[in-house]
Amino acid sequence: MNIIPYVIIPVLLIVVGWQYLSRQKLKSELNELHKNLARIIDNETTEKVLVQTNYYTVRNLLLQVNRLLSYNQRVIADFKRTKESLRKMLSNMSHDLKTPMTVILGYVEKIKKSDKISKEEHNETIHRLHDKTLSVINLMNQFLILSK
Repeated sequence: MNIIPYVIIPVLLIVVGWQYLSRQKLKSELNELHKNLARIIDNETTEKVLVQTNYYTVRNLLLQVNRLLSYNQRVIADFKRTKESLRKMLSNMSHDLKTPMTVILGYVEKIKKSDKISKEEHNETIHRLHDKTLSVINLMNQFLILSK
């Protein structure tokens, strides 16, 4: 009777068992990575994915995922800053347009009551109205250039 099959079969069973446990451990670590990443994305947190692993390729994957998360966080922060800056710019622009428009309205009302003012004052009011109108047009052009 040959003893080799009695030695080889247990060794092969041990190797297959070790490979099975190793694959299960890898599967478990990847599932943990998936859950952590999903939680970070769903909750929009700034944390990084941390998973203990002995697998070199999984560690490299984690490094790249964390780099991607950092990049994504920078993009989101830049977007929020840009959005806030745009909101402030529009608010300032609205104020910058409202002030000269109010002055123009005052001049128009003054011209409407022109029977009570002298010809010289009437001409001066028309001149100021013209200047303020040009000022508003200039502000609008600046806004259009800025928006481009």
